[in-house]
Amino acid sequence: GRGRERTLTLNWREAGQKKLEAPAKTGFGTKLIDLNVTRELRGTIARDYRDDGLKVEIRIPLVE
Repeated sequence: GRGRERTLTLNWREAGQKKLEAPAKTGFGTKLIDLNVTRELRGTIARDYRDDGLKVEIRIPLVE
C-alpha cells in the first residue's frame, strides 16, 4: 500500500515593507515560478500580501 505522503514546504517572508497589495498584473518571473511549481512539480503556491510585507508558501509533494 501507499505510505504517508511527504511534502516539502517552503515558507518565504519579506518583512519591513510598507503595506503591500497584489500587483495589478503578473510578471514573467512570477508566471515562470507558478508554472514550474504547479505543473512540473505538481505543487501549490500561495501568496499573502500583508500590512507588514509578503508571505509565500510553496508546497511540493515528494516522490519516493
